[in-house]
Amino acid sequence: YAHMRKKITEDIMKSKFTGLILAAVLLFGSVGLVGCRPGGSSTVDEYTPNLDVDYEITETLKVGITADAREKELIEGLIEGFNEIFPNVTIQPEVIQGTNYTSALSSYYQADLKNPGTMPDILWMSSAESFPLIEEKLFLNLDPYINAELERDSEFLDAFYPEMWKLGQQNFDGAQYLIPRSADRVVTHINKGIFKAANVDMSKVKNGWTWQDFLDTCETIRKYFDENGMTGQYVIDAYINWEAVMYPIFLSNGCSVFDENNQLVVNSEEGRAALNMMNELVEKRYVAPLNSSAQANYEGGQGAMMFHSAPASKFYNLLGEDYDLVTFPLIGDQPKIGTGVPGYCIYNKTQKRDLAWQFLKYMVSEDGQNAFAKAGATNPPIRKDMADPKTNLWGQGVNGEYKDLNMEAYTYKVEYNQPTDFFLGFAPKKQTELIGNLSDLVTNYLARPGMGLEAALARFDEEIKATINKR
Repeated sequence: YAHMRKKITEDIMKSKFTGLILAAVLLFGSVGLVGCRPGGSSTVDEYTPNLDVDYEITETLKVGITADAREKELIEGLIEGFNEIFPNVTIQPEVIQGTNYTSALSSYYQADLKNPGTMPDILWMSSAESFPLIEEKLFLNLDPYINAELERDSEFLDAFYPEMWKLGQQNFDGAQYLIPRSADRVVTHINKGIFKAANVDMSKVKNGWTWQDFLDTCETIRKYFDENGMTGQYVIDAYINWEAVMYPIFLSNGCSVFDENNQLVVNSEEGRAALNMMNELVEKRYVAPLNSSAQANYEGGQGAMMFHSAPASKFYNLLGEDYDLVTFPLIGDQPKIGTGVPGYCIYNKTQKRDLAWQFLKYMVSEDGQNAFAKAGATNPPIRKDMADPKTNLWGQGVNGEYKDLNMEAYTYKVEYNQPTDFFLGFAPKKQTELIGNLSDLVTNYLARPGMGLEAALARFDEEIKATINKR
């Protein structure tokens, strides 16, 4: 394995531009740039990293993942490549059992404190969910490893888009706890078969389409459903009360949820406009009421559209030639599109952190990212040299199966990318609850029968104050 180890190590340690200058400048830009070295307010955990792990080491690493079957497929794809470097290391994916992943991790952590070995060595995590668990000291501060890599190669971090890399940091501006696996962006997944049957004007369905273009398309499909006896069928699974969808809608309407002084500004002209924009989708029966079990059922082939960051490969496998995607509709003069990163952290108490770091470092190498792509990943990597879907495996597929899909929807006008960050002025333990409060507001107003806007805002104000005033 000597030649392959040398090649992969060089890929990991060096990043070279391949002529994708434009993409390298702008891909995934919305959060301010960070410097080359890690920084922020968090202290570096006191440990000495070892980058020279024996390639012949015999060991087992457990990787905690969600119950999503695709996550296991991706990890299994990564294992094969990693074992070409470390052939005697056994990687064991382990589903974290529980109805809520982050709550389950907290439970595993408490169990591990009493019975060490309960918690996996490496843990799946997303940028929006990480902060309370970082505060709980569940994850290892990875700055010592990053600093050690930089001492060997000052260009180590140059391989990655800093705007996305920093989404794995505490408060998006501190110590690194999460290594991003990919850049996830909300797009509009579409069923071309339904679009064709409804005679949708496809000249409007393109990257950069506006909210009005989207509404016109919804109305055309709504009319088609009604005229063909499908009055109970909804047009789109919009996940409108998910932060990656609702928060960009608020921002695009000029409402930041909290102002620079952490004062709530949702009950404003801009905030009400955003809420009414979302409510119109329910009123016109494009979206199912949020308190009902009804849905458009895009994944079942009945719905025409879905807002989601899920990989194109998932829906291509379900819909075949009827599948395609387009950008999230642009709203107003300063449109925003929900963006975040999934990735992996190292458990703070693992005894195998050096080997775990090698696994994460391989994950973000070119070989590691291609291993993900071979396993079906179609979300853009955070590597600068793998940005273009037309020239990289993630955008083309192993056998070119995605070459005719509009994969540029993931990378179009990346200056519009927007992570969920309205909670950053508050303690980490309150951040998840603040997201829940905003989601409750949208749900309460978009329910049928709902509270009405005034009652929903009043309850939201009470819930937010209760969350902020918690000790």
